[in-house]
Amino acid sequence: MLLHLRFILVTWAVVITGQSAFASSDSKYKPETWLFVDRYSPVEKNETMDLDFKLRQRAQSFENSAESSFLYTIEGTPKFKYQLNNFITFNSEVSINSRIGSVQSRFGDLRSRSAIIIRDTRFKFYRQTESKEGDARYNSYLSVGAIDQGGHHGYFDNFVSRRALPGVEERFLYEKDLKRDTLVLDFKGFQGIPTAQSNTLNFAEKETTPVFLSANIGATYKREKSKNNFYLSANYGLFSFSGLPAVIADESRIYGNTVDFIGAAAEFRYGFKGWTAGWETGYARGRYEFKLGVKMLQNLDAPDKRNQAQMSFASIGYVASRNLKLKFQPMTFFTESDASIASYNQLAGHNNREGYGFRFTVDLPRKKFKLKFNYAHSDLIEENNLQLKQDFFGFSLEYKNDFI
Repeated sequence: MLLHLRFILVTWAVVITGQSAFASSDSKYKPETWLFVDRYSPVEKNETMDLDFKLRQRAQSFENSAESSFLYTIEGTPKFKYQLNNFITFNSEVSINSRIGSVQSRFGDLRSRSAIIIRDTRFKFYRQTESKEGDARYNSYLSVGAIDQGGHHGYFDNFVSRRALPGVEERFLYEKDLKRDTLVLDFKGFQGIPTAQSNTLNFAEKETTPVFLSANIGATYKREKSKNNFYLSANYGLFSFSGLPAVIADESRIYGNTVDFIGAAAEFRYGFKGWTAGWETGYARGRYEFKLGVKMLQNLDAPDKRNQAQMSFASIGYVASRNLKLKFQPMTFFTESDASIASYNQLAGHNNREGYGFRFTVDLPRKKFKLKFNYAHSDLIEENNLQLKQDFFGFSLEYKNDFI
């Protein structure tokens, strides 16, 4: 059993000046998430601190029956939010985990290890105001820090899974009340530095600083009634990676990307510039909730049959009581070999994959417990000596506690 302990220290120095026309100093609202869109509620606390505890069992089986992986993971994720004033908040989420188990495979990415991983740490500056009639709200945000890319509107697992990249994010949100309905427009941009799995980069002398740029626009229409709720959301985005170093290329080589050479000489054969798009709709009636959606990706720098990814998903939820909620989420997917950076894509074997899967969740909200069961089957699109067909199994017990 091989144990690795990684400590990450991040130091921020932030200087802020100037005012914004988007809010007054006596703003009484703060954002909260609902179906990819921010809503507003009165500020009740200046600071919050949560702790998510997870006990997971993960296993992988391969077409070669002599190879397998089986791990237990204990993970604690403290989440801290502090509101400095009406315009500035500090958010931090760090995962501390330890894995133990048996790994008897040359393939896959399950490893026994202990680690401290930054999930998201940022200063967020925001301005908010309402129209004179009270039927429209405007918000602008500027975030600086190590920003979770998995939370971006329009991104999904086979593009960039949960990974905190150092950079700057800008966001503008407009919400308009239309009598019984609401229309939301969401504009988002990000400029940052793509990092390796350890959240660091090892540069050769000839390499320059890598850059990741993205821009997204989204629109959501929603109708909320006492018994029936409905929403429809769509988004479109552009992305560009440049100057990616050898350490990222070498990580991605074993996960399906086309890479020339190995080690310090590794380099991607194709660039990564393209677009993402998707739509999602949901309907809730009484105790039942239904969702359906499709997300797509194309890398314009890679050739046909190697440059596309897609995920189709659905969700069926049932509220049995105040203390029992059930949810079943099936999905199908494919990710061609060079559609995305393989080490950034954590979905069912990374790239050069196609398959299906599901998640079943038992939620006990009053007890603050969740039970999750996961399964995914992942075939190869093209034969690759570094990859095998895989089946993924997972079970997790999650507990959340609010300290503040």
